[in-house]
Formats: sequence, C-alpha cells, structure tokens
Amino acid sequence: MKKRYIFLLVIVAALAVASPFLKKQLDKIRVDLPTYDRPKQAIKLDQNWTDEQRNRFHHTPQGTRLLPISWFMALEQPCLSPFGCGKFSDPAYMSRFGFLPSEAGADVNPYGLPVGFAVSKDPTDPGGEPVVGLTCAACHTGELYYGDYAVQIEGAPAMI
Repeated sequence: MKKRYIFLLVIVAALAVASPFLKKQLDKIRVDLPTYDRPKQAIKLDQNWTDEQRNRFHHTPQGTRLLPISWFMALEQPCLSPFGCGKFSDPAYMSRFGFLPSEAGADVNPYGLPVGFAVSKDPTDPGGEPVVGLTCAACHTGELYYGDYAVQIEGAPAMI
C-alpha cells in the first residue's frame, strides 16, 4: 500500500515539473483560428413575414436526422488542450461556417441553434432521444454585409 502512494507521489511530482515544458509544446502545435468579425447589427428585410413565421421557417423539422441533440450539444471545437475547448454549437463558432445565429425560443428553438437547424423526435423510434437535422433555411437564408450591418434575406442562397 505504501509503494502505491510513493509511486503516485512520484507521478504527481513529475507532472508538476514537466507541466511548463508540456505547456510550451502544446502552444507550439496549437491552432489559433483567425478572428471572425460578423457585423454587430443584423437587419431582417420586410418580406411580409411575421417573426413567428420566420422562426418556424428557420427551425421546423423537415425530416433530416443528423445525430442525437445531446451528442451535438456535447461536441467541442477542434483543439489540442487537456482542458477542453469551446462548444461546437457556439453561435460565434458556427458563424465561421456560414450558419446564421438565431435567438433561442422555447417553442421552436430551445437550444439556440443557428438558422436552419431543427430538433425533432425520430419517427422510427417514438420513445427515443430527440435528433438534430437541417431545414431548408440552412441553404436558403442568406446575409449580405454592408458596412456595419448584416442584412438577412429569406430565400437567398446561404454561404454554408
């Protein structure tokens, strides 16, 4: 029993001594993404849609099933870190791939997913876990940047 504690103490001491070296090595191979500056102010064109109609178009399930929502929400951004990284579903990170941020809402977007993502029950497994999928809005809602503004257009091609 005493040998086990001594062995554990040696391992902890070795890690404490090696940690500055390991941090330098991790910093050398770390990939830092360039900053992505999306315009702060978003404008939605008046296309004779109410906000409810727009949200339904953005987040109503249409049959695609990518993976369980719990898996999607647990995904992390790619990086080399023993402490983990940010969530893949972070709107700022998803914006890098062309997905437009969307406000969370209890009825159609409870997870705060980007425009074009929807959560539904799997029809083949009624008692199963909700799944996340894409809607038509993922490819057919676009934005144009003009100065300090992002102009959102329903039906326009997306930049995903």
